[in-house]
Amino acid sequence: MRGRTARVLSFLLLSWLILHSRLLASDAAKPFHFNLYSIYGHQWFTVNDGSIWNPGNLFAVADSEARLFLNPEARLTLDVLRLSLSPRLSLDRGGRARTGLREANATLALGRFELTAGKVLMKLGTGYMFTPISVITAAKAVSDPEDNLRGQEGVTMFKADYYRESWSLSAIVFKRDNWHNLALFGYATIPGVDFYGLIYYPEYRKLEAGLAVATTVGQGLELHAEAMLRQRSPLLEHRVCRADNPRVSYGEWSLFQPEDRLYLEALLGVNATIKGVSVIAEYSHRDWGLTRRGFANLKDYFFYNLQRCPDPLQSMDIGSAMQVVQAGGRGLMRDYIFARIAKNIGKTDISAITFLNLADFSLMSMVDLNFELADGVAFFIRPIFFSGRPASEFGNSFYSSMVHIGFTAVL
Repeated sequence: MRGRTARVLSFLLLSWLILHSRLLASDAAKPFHFNLYSIYGHQWFTVNDGSIWNPGNLFAVADSEARLFLNPEARLTLDVLRLSLSPRLSLDRGGRARTGLREANATLALGRFELTAGKVLMKLGTGYMFTPISVITAAKAVSDPEDNLRGQEGVTMFKADYYRESWSLSAIVFKRDNWHNLALFGYATIPGVDFYGLIYYPEYRKLEAGLAVATTVGQGLELHAEAMLRQRSPLLEHRVCRADNPRVSYGEWSLFQPEDRLYLEALLGVNATIKGVSVIAEYSHRDWGLTRRGFANLKDYFFYNLQRCPDPLQSMDIGSAMQVVQAGGRGLMRDYIFARIAKNIGKTDISAITFLNLADFSLMSMVDLNFELADGVAFFIRPIFFSGRPASEFGNSFYSSMVHIGFTAVL
């Protein structure tokens, strides 16, 4: 209780400092920029009672949760110094509070050099939904690809940038489990083509590299591609019980690619605007994903861990892999297509999104409607559906449907 109270008080103090600084900012120079994002969101979800992830209909068939988000965002520019601060507070309907920092950093500009320290939201690469070379900032949630709920948080880092007219170079040291994560990121442009390169040496000490390319063809058509060679599966390791002999345990290697093998993540995408309609389509491939047989094995192992395995810790261990499924199923298989069609009609933004698994042709689909009620105030509603055969990924997803509804206000 004390820790939670301290976090809330810290958030309120930071918010007060931001508001107070806004009042002191010079209207002439306008070095201070401030926004307060206030978001009320309600989520209704229906659990798939036929899913293997819900054995015996253990979880409630339908439920809901509400949460209020408050996120002040301030940026201050003082000659060669830039400061950014963005604390975040959420309150659920039970009165529980969660606090965090989306960003808190300082940048010092010295001619062609910039030095940055702190928590930074940094996107690498060219992809909209899939970004293989974006090894620093976490991927967006599939159920909220625009990050309307502002759930993404930055990564603590030290960064040095060097800029020229047609190219730049960034050296980055950042923290995951520890500070042993190094990245060298480069950008170069030639007429009509942008190139992005990455050399990455993560805390598990295996050198990895990636390349991204983007180009514009004609009017309103952009093509982009990425490729990243990795050396370790990002999935957590855990033990599982064999379905045919639940007293025998096996490691994750029985389901996933061996850890020491090179594997590829790749992206091909297109972004077009046709008569006011925005179209984004991306194909993603990951070598580390499961085959259809591997996915079936994983479901069998999960069932036996819950029902028959004599070691209860193993049931808890394998449950960590199911977080991927419960979050929407992203990443269990190898090949996906993401497609988004959007159009603005007056004060209403409409988009339709499909997330398709090419291995079993199951899909997650949604419609996102955003209505502007007044300047800075909007109402949104987002129904989400999971469909496919009972043995497929999304047809067997933990959720069968969701609806997100709420209000956003920017002051």
